[in-house]
Amino acid sequence: MKKTILILLAFLILVLPLISAVEIDMKTEFNQGETLMAEISGNFLEYLEKENIFFYREHVKIPLNYEIAKIDNKYYVYAQLGDKEPNNYSLRIENTRYMQGVNIVEEDIIKNFVITDNLVDFKINPGFIIADEAFVIEVQNLRDFKIEIDISENETTTGKSFFESLFSSETFEPDIELFSGEIKNLEFNLGDETSFSFIELKTENVTYKIPVYIFVIKTIETEEQNKSEEETTTEEDEETTPDSEEEEDEIEIVSTKTCAEENGTICGDNEKCNGTIIQARDATCCLDTCEEIKKSNTGKILGWSMVVIILLVVIWFFKAKYKGAEKEINLLKIAKGKK
Repeated sequence: MKKTILILLAFLILVLPLISAVEIDMKTEFNQGETLMAEISGNFLEYLEKENIFFYREHVKIPLNYEIAKIDNKYYVYAQLGDKEPNNYSLRIENTRYMQGVNIVEEDIIKNFVITDNLVDFKINPGFIIADEAFVIEVQNLRDFKIEIDISENETTTGKSFFESLFSSETFEPDIELFSGEIKNLEFNLGDETSFSFIELKTENVTYKIPVYIFVIKTIETEEQNKSEEETTTEEDEETTPDSEEEEDEIEIVSTKTCAEENGTICGDNEKCNGTIIQARDATCCLDTCEEIKKSNTGKILGWSMVVIILLVVIWFFKAKYKGAEKEINLLKIAKGKK
């Protein structure tokens, strides 16, 4: 009976909804000069800032040129390893709070990696793109011989092909050659749609998968522009139905400034904005205050209620099973006529 109850409890604990802890998706081994790229996912209670990211050699904090951005509910970090010597290193997320199951955790998150004594074929800059206009990715050959870099799309998240919207230049070449030490700027034009995809640059020895978030700014009409248009409309325009006019006024608000420049606040994963929300250059931005989303305990109550009910059913079952069992039959007493 005890074994059955333990199995049931273990099963219920496994099936209860738990929120995943923080995960850092990155290589564990890098060559000298390589551009480190990492993807961070998790339920952070506050927005992850650049000040939360640190790099260590063994147990010593080291300076490193790096950037961080939040794209599509994930954080992306890239860092230029430069001339860092071969050794054991780590990327650490510090001074933050995040959910681990139903618990709030404040422990540092550590991802170890090694820099080898091999030289990488080429490096890139930047390691992610957030743009509202044509952009450039810089690549440099670090080897002492000519290399060829293949360029392709990867994991398109929009209905339109990434090459159709992003690689709109007729002169763009999907493969390039770089002589030793040569630096080349890869220029990309924008399409006409907001999208999130990846550009993949690779040789036989190294692959970079660069997240690219493109947002297209739409013009927001002012009241004066609307008035002037109303004064110059023809009779045919005046016959337009109200529904069609409302559809034309539905314009996405996007800013080329960062959230800080807009004097806004980036709400955490467990917060919501109490007022106007805009899409800033670096993240979704709240122009008012953020308040914590109160989580309901209904799920937890229902879960433990199920546990109690199942335990009661198990106890009732075993009681009912053994309650009808009578004492041992004494054949001698029966032979003597006694009950």
